[in-house]
Amino acid sequence: MALFNIFKKKEKKEKKEENKFTSQIVKTGNVAYSLQEVSKRYEIPISALDFDLLSVDTYVKLAKETDFVIADVQTIELIKDKDLISDKDFEIKQSYEIKIKRFKFEDDFELVGKMVVDKDLTHAKYIVSPSSLLIYSEILESKIIEELKKKKLKSGMLVEIDLFSGNFIEDVRQLVAKIRILGSIKEEFKIELCKALSPIKPVKMQIVEHYKKNQTRDQRVKGFIYPIHKDQIIIEIIKPKSGKNGRSCRGEFIEVSNIDDIDIPEFKINDDVIIKENENAICYISNKDGYIYIKKNVISIKDELEVNQISLKTGNITGAENSNVKLEVKESGALKEAIKDGMIVETTELIVKGNVGNGAKIKAKKLEIDGQTHKGSKILAQNAKINAHKGYLKANTAIINRLEGGIIEANKVHINQGISGKVIAKEIKIDILGSHLTLIASDLIEINTLKGSENRFIIDETVVTHQESYIESLEEKKEKLNIKIRQYKEKFKENKNIILKNQNTIETIKTKIKENREKNISVNPVYIQKVKKFNDFVRKTKKIEEEIKNMLEKKQSIIDELNKIQNGVFLAKIISHSGFPEFNRIEFHLTEPPINITYDTKETDKMKNIFMLKDYGEMEYKIIGEVE
Repeated sequence: MALFNIFKKKEKKEKKEENKFTSQIVKTGNVAYSLQEVSKRYEIPISALDFDLLSVDTYVKLAKETDFVIADVQTIELIKDKDLISDKDFEIKQSYEIKIKRFKFEDDFELVGKMVVDKDLTHAKYIVSPSSLLIYSEILESKIIEELKKKKLKSGMLVEIDLFSGNFIEDVRQLVAKIRILGSIKEEFKIELCKALSPIKPVKMQIVEHYKKNQTRDQRVKGFIYPIHKDQIIIEIIKPKSGKNGRSCRGEFIEVSNIDDIDIPEFKINDDVIIKENENAICYISNKDGYIYIKKNVISIKDELEVNQISLKTGNITGAENSNVKLEVKESGALKEAIKDGMIVETTELIVKGNVGNGAKIKAKKLEIDGQTHKGSKILAQNAKINAHKGYLKANTAIINRLEGGIIEANKVHINQGISGKVIAKEIKIDILGSHLTLIASDLIEINTLKGSENRFIIDETVVTHQESYIESLEEKKEKLNIKIRQYKEKFKENKNIILKNQNTIETIKTKIKENREKNISVNPVYIQKVKKFNDFVRKTKKIEEEIKNMLEKKQSIIDELNKIQNGVFLAKIISHSGFPEFNRIEFHLTEPPINITYDTKETDKMKNIFMLKDYGEMEYKIIGEVE
């Protein structure tokens, strides 16, 4: 019980000590620390304390060996010199006389917001919230300035030095001007508290190999074949630059490390490469399309390149399909691959003397393959010439010696010997055709010698030109137009009936208006309003009529487009100059209506050379065979 009484007495004493505190004047170099000391001593929450700034003394140290001296007006002017404050031996600090007091809430002033600083504490802003209580008066500017100075001092920032204040005063004045005119702020307002001296980081010398940027990781490690386009940067040398020291809003020195002296490398070049230099970098730029060669600091560009084989040792060759460059792969062994499994080759012109492996991908404008393509290969080309094709080929024109199970999509295809596979093109011509091939064309399938059976000869405009989705969209547009036309026609009919019903009345009113004007009698405004309203209604109705006309024209153009696609099937031909043996299938696929007409050849068709589709009207279609 006695122990409890001791604690109780102590609590009363401390409470009494707290109640005694009214204010205290202190001299300090750290405002935040002094506030914490008072808070601890009197057991008052720091949020319940406030202070007034009574005076500021600034001290500087201009050299390492000297002592701090109080800064006079001339010295304060010197502090504006950025070279001085970036000097390592220069030091600055401040001492403040403050009056610590209890916080008292003001009915007409509360500054709400947050402070934002950069990582080096060289730039600080205060974001004023619209929820702040700021009522315009003659002293509002000074109140905001004093409040923000307190926030700076609590964060340890220097005050009342121009170089460390940025646009502080100007921003506060803009804020006060807004409040004076608008009464308040509707959105956040930024005030620059401090803008000291940001450090400038040094720039190390760097060689950037731009010609490798578009390559895969494997190519960067192993590759040596790099395509380049005219005007592209080959190599960029970033010049080394010294950094600059900085100083924070607290006056603290921010040191920047020095960089070592280093010689800038120099590359030898010819007319294929040009140099552009500025204060930051030296750029070596390609003056033509080609392949990059860099050896012993010599840069050269070749527009023709010969390699024995494309493999993991060379890496993939990409990005040169739009350059005017030629690549020849010389490996021609029957049991070897000139382009190994999984490799990628992209160039303008490609000549492959041998075989193309599984998973290989080729993209070229002009392509010639003397060997065979694996069934897992994928080739894209404008013009392709292949000896034996087993993979996938997409081209504009394709000339194939032997088709052995491969797939071809092209505009025009000429095959010497078709053993098996699938071809989709506008025109397909084959010299000798075996069995089990699927040929899909929009215009022509022409065979010189047809030896086999179980082939499919298909005329289908949509598959060849990839118009399935296009036709669907046309049909959808046509149906939407039909619905809209019906709605507009109903509205037009309704409006027209209203016009006919009111026309005589309006004519009578018009006559009355004319008579009154001729007699200089004032016209009843109601009459004028009725005529105006009627005329507006007529114009609106005419606009509906024009819209109907436009929609009907659009609908007809869609029908014409569908008919154009459809009519192509009746002009297409399937020709075999040696006749058609039995067990081959002829197919014609119609667009509108979407039906397929088929015919299986018989023994008697050996004498027929041409098959076409004939329209007998009333949706009756028939495949007919003719003799040349």
